[in-house]
Amino acid sequence: MLIFILLTPFDFYKHDKVALLLMLPYIIWVYFAVVLNYVVRMLN
Repeated sequence: MLIFILLTPFDFYKHDKVALLLMLPYIIWVYFAVVLNYVVRMLN
């Protein structure tokens, strides 16, 4: 799933550069959530 999230903005970029910029906060948020879940899992 993470791969599709990372590939989607590049597909959007073909159509509109603004769409790529709008996807950047989403990618950062997903990355943060993945890291946070990993850390919580390792601490449990």
